[in-house]
Amino acid sequence: MSGLKKLLGFLCVFVFSSTLLASPKAWFLTSYRPDPWSSGTWYRAPVTEGYMDLRLFIENASFDNAEFSISYDSSILYTPATANFLDIMPGLSISGTNTINLEGAWKKTTFTLTGAVTIGAIQYESEAVFRLRLIPHAEGTVPVSLWTSASTRYPDSYKSCSLTLRSGTDEVSFERKEWNDSVQLVTFTDKTSASVMYHYDLNLGTPISNGIIRITYEDNSVEEFTASNHARGITIDSNYGGYYITAQPNAVQYAIIFPEYEDTVMSSISGGWSTSHSQPEMMFFAREASEGFHGLRATSDDIELTVDLAGIGENFGSSTYDAILMNYEQGIVSKTYDFDYVGNDTIKMTLLGGLEANPNYVLYVYKNGLIAGRTWFGASTFYPVTFTVKDQTDTALPGATVTIPLWSMYGPANLEQITDENGEAVFELPPSEWENYNYYVVLADHEDAVGNFPVVDAAVNVPIVMGPVRGLDMDDFTILASQWAMEYCQWNNDCNGADRNRDGTVDMEDLAIFVDRWLKDMN
Repeated sequence: MSGLKKLLGFLCVFVFSSTLLASPKAWFLTSYRPDPWSSGTWYRAPVTEGYMDLRLFIENASFDNAEFSISYDSSILYTPATANFLDIMPGLSISGTNTINLEGAWKKTTFTLTGAVTIGAIQYESEAVFRLRLIPHAEGTVPVSLWTSASTRYPDSYKSCSLTLRSGTDEVSFERKEWNDSVQLVTFTDKTSASVMYHYDLNLGTPISNGIIRITYEDNSVEEFTASNHARGITIDSNYGGYYITAQPNAVQYAIIFPEYEDTVMSSISGGWSTSHSQPEMMFFAREASEGFHGLRATSDDIELTVDLAGIGENFGSSTYDAILMNYEQGIVSKTYDFDYVGNDTIKMTLLGGLEANPNYVLYVYKNGLIAGRTWFGASTFYPVTFTVKDQTDTALPGATVTIPLWSMYGPANLEQITDENGEAVFELPPSEWENYNYYVVLADHEDAVGNFPVVDAAVNVPIVMGPVRGLDMDDFTILASQWAMEYCQWNNDCNGADRNRDGTVDMEDLAIFVDRWLKDMN
């Protein structure tokens, strides 16, 4: 019995110690216990008698002093004070506060908390370190976050809060909480029936601020708003891509017209709250990134791209062009671009200094300050792939045609090389992590060689042995007949071998090859 007690005691100590050894984390929750009109949303509150409660949570950490700072637009929020703190964790107290002026109407208030506490795993909202009530005095949008967004969904400038934990003079590091670590937008408005919508660029995370609110009425008349009209219940919050639309008498359709993005069209106004992330409406394909590998070669040399897009080159001399390149890991990649005219629907653009390897590039091209279109592609390191073609006696076979079939936005983009006097043909290829490359080798009086190979992160050698040409018989004729007139054979093992010339179709040319080889040497 005493042994069991010791074991249970050990397990309790182990569990408690394991909890404290877990990584410290910190995160926010925001909420407002709303009036009935707000449909229970946590991200919207009235200005009149409204508020937003900000809860700070910390887990698996010990500290005896801390600093919490919040930046805010003082034209919307009152300066928070010690009295705004509710439900402070036992053992902690506010020992100091300081407010400084930032740019424009923005201010930053810092609170010092003291008191030794040890916090284990957090399970409930009631275990918040504190609840800070933010009170508005005007309509507007307030971004709240302890971290920059884990994905590029909002600007980094939306990070409005900071937290420093210390044990004595040593800083206690902590991590983000994986399920609650991004920006939350809170809307304060007394437009109780307005539908509140925020629109952001999916890739850049910037607000789409140039939308026009267009309202169509029963008599087919149209009214447009490019600025707020509070008397009509309309707000355009361009700093945050926000559009507050109150239902208008006799209206049959509401729309937000975006010059660069797809329009948002609604038949009615719900009085709700939403956030959307959109891509630019116009898509284009840069030829060099769309042919063959659907990507570019990673290189430090300049890269030239051909941009095909309706009207992109019109009035080229009097227009200004720019571009933004981004990827998922870095966000915007610092690059310089040159542009040249080709035609009214085509321009050349040069990425100076090339590109590093990355599978997820997104490119925006701007004309006269507006996004003309977007495209996406990857850049890869290319590796040498050496085919060595020999016959069954190990003799090199020069003059063999080695083909790697590829398909692009513009049709077939096969790669071909002729073997040299050593029977070798060398290609430069990017990795093929999702599937292997297919190939076929053709040489007169020899049977075609067909196969596949992978490219991962190193040079590849592909040995090929070609035997003498084999005659065709009734079994082959049965295959030819069953596949006759079939198309797109490149997706079906060359139509089970019936597409002898590999042009994608089983037709008279394949029949001619069949006749030429009918019942020849069958060994």
